[in-house]
Amino acid sequence: MQRITQDFINKLPVFKNHKDAYDFFEENFKNFRFAGLELLDGQYCRYYDIVYDMNAYGEFLEMKVKAFENKEISNGKSLGDVNIYHRVKIFENGNVYI
Repeated sequence: MQRITQDFINKLPVFKNHKDAYDFFEENFKNFRFAGLELLDGQYCRYYDIVYDMNAYGEFLEMKVKAFENKEISNGKSLGDVNIYHRVKIFENGNVYI
């Protein structure tokens, strides 16, 4: 599976809108998963995860739900390991942040 590198980021095309950017990532990454949405500066920003290790990612999500249910702030684990995933932010105007 292709991984996100600085070279990949530097060569990203300019996207006209969210759909163009979404289609690009959906086409290039097998495990491209919706991860959330928020309104920033008057436009929606959608979060997606490019998942490299589905088992570890699933364990993380389960851990996150349990922590939320128990009103815990953190249990010391995070999903910040690039061997597991990369977070992609796509705005309505096509801006992409990785």
